[in-house]
Amino acid sequence: SLKFQQSTTHDGMMESIVTRIANWSLEQQIKSINPRYIKDYRTNGHGSRLSYLVDSEFLHVVLVGTGSPLPSETRSGPCTAILGRGYFFLVDVGPGTYRSCHLIGLPLGRLTAVLLTHFHSDHIGELGEVMTFSWIGGRDTKLPVYGPPGIDKVVAGFAQAYEMDGGYRVQHHSPHLDQSCHGFDTRPFALPSHDNSNDSDASVMVLQCFSSGLTVKAFEVDHSPVRPAVGFLFELAGCKVVVSGDTRRCPSLLSNSSQADVLVLDALCCDFLLLASRTFQQCSSCSPSQVEGKANPRPQEGLDLSFQARVLQDITEYHCGVQDCLDIAALVKPQLLLLTHMVPAPDNPLMRQIFLAGLSYPEVMRRGATRMLLGEDGLVVQVQQGRVTTIQSSWRSARKSQWWGSFFQRAFWLLLFILSLVFAVHFKE
Repeated sequence: SLKFQQSTTHDGMMESIVTRIANWSLEQQIKSINPRYIKDYRTNGHGSRLSYLVDSEFLHVVLVGTGSPLPSETRSGPCTAILGRGYFFLVDVGPGTYRSCHLIGLPLGRLTAVLLTHFHSDHIGELGEVMTFSWIGGRDTKLPVYGPPGIDKVVAGFAQAYEMDGGYRVQHHSPHLDQSCHGFDTRPFALPSHDNSNDSDASVMVLQCFSSGLTVKAFEVDHSPVRPAVGFLFELAGCKVVVSGDTRRCPSLLSNSSQADVLVLDALCCDFLLLASRTFQQCSSCSPSQVEGKANPRPQEGLDLSFQARVLQDITEYHCGVQDCLDIAALVKPQLLLLTHMVPAPDNPLMRQIFLAGLSYPEVMRRGATRMLLGEDGLVVQVQQGRVTTIQSSWRSARKSQWWGSFFQRAFWLLLFILSLVFAVHFKE
């Protein structure tokens, strides 16, 4: 039924050639529909582009979201994926996590568990969507969610909010969806004990798999006044990956990150934020008439940016600045320092220059023993014992390379089509 009607007139040679090419092109377009985007929903995600990372014998780190509460067109909220040896973890699930996982090509249907570092909204906002679409994707148990004390209350709220949605989907799509797998399996863990004042490397075992050798530990970090707040340490076959969550520099972060292969740290450009804070405060102290001829489109409303100024100053007090991250790297000596959850987001060359301005790089970086990368959504890193390899820099770069491949392919067939038309006209004459 998709075939075009072929002309049978005496001068139909040209039409016949065009028809054949059009039919062939249509068939190719149908064949080019990548089944992985359909498979994601009902085959445990085995059709996803990066599904092979789950089955790899090596650990992989994927930056799913590197943004912050400040909106960015290119970054989702904080989320880091750890994959390997049959496991797939998401550390935090900030707004946009589901969309980013899908664009990157991660198999949500094979999600093992979510681990939450703390309960700020920008780190938990997508928990309901991740639960829903990993369930639709084929997850065959309730979604395990690990977190420090308070996790029960957070998860219970999401469970209540998504209960009716799950019922609707089962009614509509039964028997293809198993309602018993909808929802959460809450798994709280206690904070590490600090009975010994010298026990700065205290951690608690969150998950241990004896068959694969994978262990996941949690350690407390300093995100005061937010408490509890933890970071996570993943270890497999001599490889070590640390995801700090939100924190300032603290002894437990240093001790648990020592000799890590990959250290994922949140980072702020404190100088920029403090300058913006002072500017907002100065604007707030001006009268409307003082700024009427400048940048105030509605001077009659006045300018009260004191709250914004206070917020910008406050957030520098419980996060790592970029220089703090470099100083931490100098002490713990990771092979790769990945910066994420960056404020402001370095989304263009100018902002990247501002983000990195005035830094003092430690010796460990100057001689190349430690690399630093400004994370982007979709960055994939493979961790083998003694070696850390960047597989792709972002999901956009991967899509761009695919686009260029399809572009040249289509250009070739367009050229062939034009040559066929020229040949047909010449033959007819």
